[in-house]
Amino acid sequence: MSNPLEVSPDNLFFGYQGTVIYDFSGTSENSIVFKGLKPNTKYYWILTGDVVYNGSMLNNFKSEVYSFTTRNEPIEIFNDIIKSIEIKDFCNRCWVDVTFPTAELEGDLHLIREFIDSNSWLEADNKDLEFSHEYSYYISIKEYTGTINGHSFLINDFNYIPSESILNTPKTTANSETSPATVSRSIDYFNTFREKKSDIWIKGYIVGCNTGSTIESASFTAENAADSNILIADSPTEKDVLKCIHVQLPYGTDFRSALSLSSHPDNLGRAVLLRGDLESYFASTGIKNLVSYQILD
Repeated sequence: MSNPLEVSPDNLFFGYQGTVIYDFSGTSENSIVFKGLKPNTKYYWILTGDVVYNGSMLNNFKSEVYSFTTRNEPIEIFNDIIKSIEIKDFCNRCWVDVTFPTAELEGDLHLIREFIDSNSWLEADNKDLEFSHEYSYYISIKEYTGTINGHSFLINDFNYIPSESILNTPKTTANSETSPATVSRSIDYFNTFREKKSDIWIKGYIVGCNTGSTIESASFTAENAADSNILIADSPTEKDVLKCIHVQLPYGTDFRSALSLSSHPDNLGRAVLLRGDLESYFASTGIKNLVSYQILD
């Protein structure tokens, strides 16, 4: 709450229904934040003291009575603010994804490495967590007006602290030939960090190739296939290019002659184990600089 006067008054009284709940006699603050107010309640406040107003000193000033009404805050919606919180890991890095129940409801997940007191938190980097460590969290919701479960509400930077507020980060398994990354985890990692990850093992199914220069040119058939790349996915029947990784097959290499659908149409649907660099390809998640491959079935 901001002071409408130019100089702080001596006293501030704040309350509701005829009851003074805050008495800031002798305060010198220009603004005061009130916490723990009741929803859908009208509050009143008044300033008294010696102040300067429009360039003039006013002794023993007493302001008019100001008021405001807190907005309705149905508790029932809180459990629906978070649809899911998922721990994700990839090649010795760990992060957390939060999903909200509607596309319009947006916010940020803040992880806290160490709780100090009710007004002090040490923030942790959501994109580089330590494994096997407990983290508390809160959700910061951006300003939004809408309806969930029949309740109309407005949230502006509201901090939501669930009762079950501990996340346990799992111990990830190091990426290796015997423990390769999945396609979906690799896509999640690249979309989150937007950085190259060198020398990873990844397993997937050959589901098509790209016959053009953008992801819209993805083809999920062996007919008229390009020989410069293949698409791999976690499912042999995948048809969504956003769930696929483009794999580069350089000219004149064994990778092209052995893996391309133009040379081997029967590779469609077959599982492969690849080793290379995770980086951008076709302006999306890709594998380049292949080192080795295995056709698994």
